[in-house]
Amino acid sequence: MGLLDWLGIGGGGAGGAAPTSDTVKQLTKALDSVGEKNPKVAKYLAAFSALLSRVAHADGEISEEEVDLMRAIVRSRSGLDPAHAELVVDLAKSTRLEIGGQENVEVARIFQSVASDQERHELIDCLFAVASADQMIYPSEMKSIRDIARQVGVKKADVELISGGYEQYLQR
Repeated sequence: MGLLDWLGIGGGGAGGAAPTSDTVKQLTKALDSVGEKNPKVAKYLAAFSALLSRVAHADGEISEEEVDLMRAIVRSRSGLDPAHAELVVDLAKSTRLEIGGQENVEVARIFQSVASDQERHELIDCLFAVASADQMIYPSEMKSIRDIARQVGVKKADVELISGGYEQYLQR
């Protein structure tokens, strides 16, 4: 089961294929173990991680600084031990190769459905943190942040307020 199937949006294609490698099986098992305890928390965590990865990959690559920060953010927000947080981030990174377009919107909708207003605002701050991890927020990353904010229901004015804390990293 892939991340998209687990979120309930898999279509049986690349994202819906059964795990074929030990790594994918291990990542899926780690995410499923979180889901068995609290499905809402697991959906939140899966969507949150996928959205972090979406912004990290917006400039065409995911830097080690971005990966390290995503792991730290997932650990702090989930209470997962470092090994499980690493597995969740790795799953989100690998899923970025499988999803796009409508699937991105669906993941954002799932996050919106399980996150409070405060959690949605915190997500936007985390997205800015990940985008600035390499000391530069590229226009493609900014576009992804704005798209995600709109998709999860965060107002443009709120995004602008949050972005103020990252002004030194914005590329113009």
